[in-house]
Amino acid sequence: MMPDLKIIKPQSDPPHFYSFQQYTSRPNSFARLFDSCMEEYRRASDVDEIDGTIDHLGDALEPGTGINVAQALLRLAAAYAEKRRRTGTTVDQYASAVMLREASCAIPDDDAEKAVVLDLAATANMQLSVETDDLDDISLALQLLENILHVDSETELRATVLEYLGTFRHTLSKITHDNNILDEAIRNQKESLNLTPTSTRDWEWRCTLLVRASQTRFDTMREMEHLQTLIEHRELLLKNLPHDHPDKTTQEILYAGNCCERAIRTGDQATLERAIEISDSLLFRLPDDHPQRGFALFHQARAYAAMHDITWDMAFLDIAVREFSDGLRRIPKGTRGRQGWVQHASKVAQTLYIKNKESESLEMVSSVVEEELEYLPDNWEGRGETLRLLATVGFYRCERNREAAVLAEAIRRFEELLAQMPSDDPSREDEESRLAFLHVMEKCSQGEFVPSVKPDSELKLDADLEASVKEMKDCFGPIPGLLDSPALAYDFRYDMTGDEADLDQAIQLYNTSLSGTPEGSENKPRLLHSIGTCYFRKYMGRNALTDLTTAVRYLEQALDESPNDTNSLDYAHLDDAITTFQKSLQIAKLHGMAASGLLMNLAEAHDRRYELHGKDEDWKQQIQCLGDFLHEQSEEKDPRYRWKCFERLGQAYHEYLEKAVADSRQNTDRSSHADEELFEIYASLEDWPRAFRSASAMISHLLASARCAGLASGAAAVALRAGESPYTALRLLESGRGIMINSLLGLRSDVDELRRDHPEEAEQYLKLRNQVDSVRPGLSHPAAAWLPVHQPDYRHGAAQALEKAIQDIRTLSGFESFLEGPSEEDMKAAATEGPIIVINVSKYGCDAIIIKTDNLIRHSFSKVTMADIQREAVDATNMSSRVLEWLWDEIAKPVLDKLDSLTTCSEGGSWPHVRWVTTGPLSRLPLHAAGYHLSSRHLGRTVIDRVISSYSVSLTALVQSRKSIQDQIKLEREPAVYRKPESVVLIAMEELYNAPEEARQIANICRSMSISRPESSRQQVLEALKCCDIFHFAGHGTSNDEDPSESSLKLMYPDRLTVSNLFEINLHKRRPFLAYLSACSTGEVKQDDFIDEGLHLISAFQIAGFHHVIGTLWEVRDETCLRAAASVYKSMHVDGMSHGSVAEALHYATRQLRGEWVARDSESRGQLKYQNREGKIEEKTGETRKGRFVEEGPLFWVPYVHYGM
Repeated sequence: MMPDLKIIKPQSDPPHFYSFQQYTSRPNSFARLFDSCMEEYRRASDVDEIDGTIDHLGDALEPGTGINVAQALLRLAAAYAEKRRRTGTTVDQYASAVMLREASCAIPDDDAEKAVVLDLAATANMQLSVETDDLDDISLALQLLENILHVDSETELRATVLEYLGTFRHTLSKITHDNNILDEAIRNQKESLNLTPTSTRDWEWRCTLLVRASQTRFDTMREMEHLQTLIEHRELLLKNLPHDHPDKTTQEILYAGNCCERAIRTGDQATLERAIEISDSLLFRLPDDHPQRGFALFHQARAYAAMHDITWDMAFLDIAVREFSDGLRRIPKGTRGRQGWVQHASKVAQTLYIKNKESESLEMVSSVVEEELEYLPDNWEGRGETLRLLATVGFYRCERNREAAVLAEAIRRFEELLAQMPSDDPSREDEESRLAFLHVMEKCSQGEFVPSVKPDSELKLDADLEASVKEMKDCFGPIPGLLDSPALAYDFRYDMTGDEADLDQAIQLYNTSLSGTPEGSENKPRLLHSIGTCYFRKYMGRNALTDLTTAVRYLEQALDESPNDTNSLDYAHLDDAITTFQKSLQIAKLHGMAASGLLMNLAEAHDRRYELHGKDEDWKQQIQCLGDFLHEQSEEKDPRYRWKCFERLGQAYHEYLEKAVADSRQNTDRSSHADEELFEIYASLEDWPRAFRSASAMISHLLASARCAGLASGAAAVALRAGESPYTALRLLESGRGIMINSLLGLRSDVDELRRDHPEEAEQYLKLRNQVDSVRPGLSHPAAAWLPVHQPDYRHGAAQALEKAIQDIRTLSGFESFLEGPSEEDMKAAATEGPIIVINVSKYGCDAIIIKTDNLIRHSFSKVTMADIQREAVDATNMSSRVLEWLWDEIAKPVLDKLDSLTTCSEGGSWPHVRWVTTGPLSRLPLHAAGYHLSSRHLGRTVIDRVISSYSVSLTALVQSRKSIQDQIKLEREPAVYRKPESVVLIAMEELYNAPEEARQIANICRSMSISRPESSRQQVLEALKCCDIFHFAGHGTSNDEDPSESSLKLMYPDRLTVSNLFEINLHKRRPFLAYLSACSTGEVKQDDFIDEGLHLISAFQIAGFHHVIGTLWEVRDETCLRAAASVYKSMHVDGMSHGSVAEALHYATRQLRGEWVARDSESRGQLKYQNREGKIEEKTGETRKGRFVEEGPLFWVPYVHYGM
């Protein structure tokens, strides 16, 4: 059932039907007669006068045929029509329609004007049929329309008549459920459309009618050929609808739904991907508050659920549930089709819960379903599934929360479900079993469970338990599925009391149930698992190894009895078995027991779970267990057992990697994941050469992988340890981090140059690139974080053509490195203005690569680990000077000492300038502020007192920045032609106390320039960015925890300027000079997964085209922002606003703020506090030699950073 979306009819369509006579230029005396009579009768004073006219005309009417009779009937029809207009009665409308039909019959067939009277009669009878919805009236209208076709063949008239024939047959088919009539309606609509020029509004409407009839046929017959026809008709309509047509969005949503339906029916992955792309494109363009967004979300959710059925990737199922939930919340209750969608969403949510046992998916949908239940008719066929979802949610809530109200609500839901469930429903037994267990929990929860406090509580508990068991038997009788319910009761009571007797009773009852369970029953693995779990709990209570051995034996049997092709041992039981085996392994090692058997069992359990749900973590654990088994078994022990393990291990690798290769054509994420696994294995063995080869293969897939966080850093570290050159390591690093930033910077720069020098090649490249690229939203869309990027076959040809076009472009002079990463020479050239220091952080080691104009130097930090850096970067906002000192000792000083040419600036001399490129958690730490600032001998022991610091997201960004600036630097040496910054855009948010003053001071410093203060709406700011040289923002900035592309500058409520907004503008032709972001956290990325992408506001302004950006690493103080900005602009103004002045001005301002911070006396800084060796903070009035001083408040001078050359 398609959604009940509003389809807008062309404005030219009047509330009543068209009069066909407008399409013919032949004589129409009958029409003129009818119109003149209508005009005459409207002058009548009242209805009585019209009744008199009707009586008079009726008396004068003579039987027979001919022109005179027809004219008399027309006069009488006009009188009835006028009376109906005044009274609104259907009987008068009916009489008018009858008179018009009689008039058409009275005119000879060879009369040229017969078609005109048929026109009038058909129009009246169609209107009557709409009023009465009577089959006879509809049939008469159809007959009159057919008569018009027989007597007149004029094209325009015929197209209109066919339109109405199709419309009325479509209506008739819905009433009669006759598919033959519906097929005839579609044929009429097709013919009408073929006779209509596409340039007219009639074509749009008639194509819409054809699509609606095709949709009805598919909804009725559900056949694939009808769906394909429907899609073709809708594609035709969308192709010809104007972009601003009010019905465009509705039709796009319906088209996306049709494509999703086709993809689900075919089960073809490439078709599903295309359907998801169509929905992605649509959702990307729809505003978040669009009234039809919910429908689009629902269609895409269905496609994601189908993708899971093909790929077994849980991420698709998770997206489906989230989009179902979001979509249902947006669709008003009572909307046609919504009830079926609730049922579908419920099933998907339950599937997700069964697989991952996380309640969020159920809770997410259940809240919507709870609201929906009151709208569901009692006899609706989908009501059962809705009740089942709510009952299931209630059951799992009780597992976590056994409060009386929660239990009572769950029991009520199950009773309601069972009351409407047929007695022969195959799932009834499971639901009754769940209800029985809820009764057990309810009874036990009503007792007191502290025997030492209330001695009679045990008796109370026994009574409750016995009552529960009896109640189950009384309620449900001898149901096979409930044989183990009494055992569950004792099992549950053991949780409450810890009495081993209850556990023994549960084991006995489980065994009784097991003995009566036939071979091959699905219940047998579950019973074996329950017994094994009970024995393991006994072991945990009294530490008897015999209980542990028995537990393992039963769990082994549960695995053996569980067929590979069923869910007999479901995910939860496998979880329990794996947990038990893992704990048993630990215990066996503590007691010096052999663990080889347990390792094999654990490997088998992980293998079974991997086969069931396809989680790569289970494959890794299986490999780990088999490897541990080989270490456990010596060569002297049974070689056959050992070789069996080797065979299993080899088979596990082979199957996984074979699947990866097979999937790599459509799923590069899987292929890169296989490379990643081998990389991890070789690296853990310190087999650096093989790890490097795997890393190279892995990085080659990263551009198509959604899981690349940290991998490039690891690959670069491994390359260095494998003896590869620093440049090789840098290439790996650049290939796998800052992917979006590097891609946008490289693309905009290279393509702009290509357009300028070779416009035809640029046009061909962009055409092919658009064909290959998936139509997906940015990071702001929830699917983007989960959906693996595929390269299906239908895109393969375009990809090959694109690769050839790129190779051809690289043969052109000056474009030899088109879209390639920077070469070694490019990197060295970028170091002309000062060395570049790349610091790579990974779990395999931390290294610095120093790029100079003549060579690349590697330095390894032997004492620094990734864990050390992560610990120091946990709370950068509240950083202490201790962290800055640690940064100096462990990272900054060793690197700067490698640069012999760098010396502390002498009075009046120029400062050395370095550019930092950092990875991983080090990106959150301020290397420019590292050092001993509170020491009286701090000169030479801080970065800020030795060099000017700038930062860059990546080497690619730095190289591109240098290329764009070097021409400007040449112009600086020719003052006659160099254009200094001439215009400033100032945005100051009034709610910040110092922001207006900051803007005033900057305007005063830049008074020789053109000053603009646009309204702080997003649209106005984006427009202002296009024509400014300096953009200064003083206000609030926020870093988005979930999606860095949504980090933003807060503008006039409710507008924001986001990272993704800045990605959409291109200022590279103009190349603005400076963006100064005087706001919090403009350079912060909170999500670890995106830390190496460098997606923050600073980088976004660089991508937009700004040469320089000044921003902040974390929160900053309002007052400090004012002072920092004023100092920076004064220094830049003195230095003539040259490119070199920006970093130097910020360096000067930071040193000035640092000096003030250091100079604060004890009173202004607050009373110092002393931290003793035990960590206790004590108040002191002076310095002592023991312990250290702890500063109060943040280091307010630290967060300011410069990005650019």
